[in-house]
Amino acid sequence: MVINSDDYKISIVIPVYNVEKYLSRCIESILAQTYKNFEIILVDDGSTDNSGELCNQYEREHKVIRVIHKENGGLSDARNYGMNYARGSYITFVDSDDYIHPLFLELLVKGIQQGADFSVCDFTEVYDGNGIRKIEPNIVDISTINAKDGLIEILYQKFHDVAAWGILLPLSLAQKYPFPKGRIFEDLYTTYQYYLDAKIVAFVRAPLYCYFQRADSIMSIRNDIFITDLIDASNTVVENCQGYGANVELAAKGKRFSNYCRLLIQSSNLKSHYPKQYHHIVEIVKKERITVLFDQHARFKNRLAAFALLGGVSFFRLISKLAY
Repeated sequence: MVINSDDYKISIVIPVYNVEKYLSRCIESILAQTYKNFEIILVDDGSTDNSGELCNQYEREHKVIRVIHKENGGLSDARNYGMNYARGSYITFVDSDDYIHPLFLELLVKGIQQGADFSVCDFTEVYDGNGIRKIEPNIVDISTINAKDGLIEILYQKFHDVAAWGILLPLSLAQKYPFPKGRIFEDLYTTYQYYLDAKIVAFVRAPLYCYFQRADSIMSIRNDIFITDLIDASNTVVENCQGYGANVELAAKGKRFSNYCRLLIQSSNLKSHYPKQYHHIVEIVKKERITVLFDQHARFKNRLAAFALLGGVSFFRLISKLAY
């Protein structure tokens, strides 16, 4: 079923920076959508390769594509820039090295049509090859739930993630919570606020977004900015979820616990190079390990990490490498 409604004009914002190798795959996946009422906004964020010219070429060939060239300001700045030029009533973000299923827009719109404030789909991680799976649209599970319950599911990593992609939301809601410029974990700072603001969310339980894993991506680099940013973003979520109910608060702390365990495992020089951050992390995970251990909603690997932390950080690292 192909849906074409003037009520659901969608702006698709794609930040572009030095991705000439992947950009065509991304754009072509959008042009192949079964849902046709959309525009594509390519934000060339000061690319130094051929990405900018490739954007111009697509703009010349397709009326639905607009290109914006700007000085480099980072992913958040490019997304915000694209929002300012959006003409649709709804917006979604696609990273330029990722790509989407042909049913991506159609099924997310169906979620909105069921009375949701915004809709979210599942994703698949892609390392090589084609991540597109055959999906029968008439049997896809699209469930509408209370947005706070949806946030709990997201924070416990039961569905989707805190990522900005894979979400279709009103332009007005996206503009209400712009992405913080200069942050690596801009999604974590931002997307949970959509759920706190909304009443109903639709979960489209099908892997419609293909998240491509690159060795040279921003998220693969472990440095001081990565570490301090993840700590600050995790604490911000915990602080801002206060007052939204005990279950939301517990889920936010569970997400922070998971992020901190990730840092303990993946940052081998954390204690020697970042002693202040290390001691803060250890203090929090030791404080919350019992709560996580007995939290029936927590993921198994987080409860395993909590159990391992009863034996100290060294024992935790030994055991948790099997789970993280």
